[in-house]
Amino acid sequence: MIATLIDSLRQASGGSLSFAVGFALLAGLLAPRAKLTAALVFRDGSFEIERSQLEASKLQASLHGRDALGKLALDFRFALPDLAALAPALAGAAIVGVWYLVVGQLIDGQQARNAYLSTEIAKLDVQIKDIASLKAEIASLKARQKAVEDLQIDY
Repeated sequence: MIATLIDSLRQASGGSLSFAVGFALLAGLLAPRAKLTAALVFRDGSFEIERSQLEASKLQASLHGRDALGKLALDFRFALPDLAALAPALAGAAIVGVWYLVVGQLIDGQQARNAYLSTEIAKLDVQIKDIASLKAEIASLKARQKAVEDLQIDY
């Protein structure tokens, strides 16, 4: 419906939503049918949400507010009239969330241990190279010593 005010437009609409597939928690909240109504007013480059409601068997939400000087001010209300129906889904989501955090902590701990071991292995590699060069130096000195001894025996 268009209001009679100049430079102003009011639009009201409504409809129903049907859910068969999709995000399980959202489909569970809105299934089998949800009703959506809204009334918006556009005027002078800004807008106002006079009324916006979403009604389903397990979820009810409403929203109203306006765009004032480039800032959006909204009032939002949310209700879950049948919380018992959501309990299994919420419990499952909580268990998965906690498990995700636990596994993340285990992975972080293992990565820290791996980094420590990599650092220590690098230190040992340096020491092994030092030992190898010392062994080569010892072998060279033994060869010189033998050469000197052989020269001393010849005289």
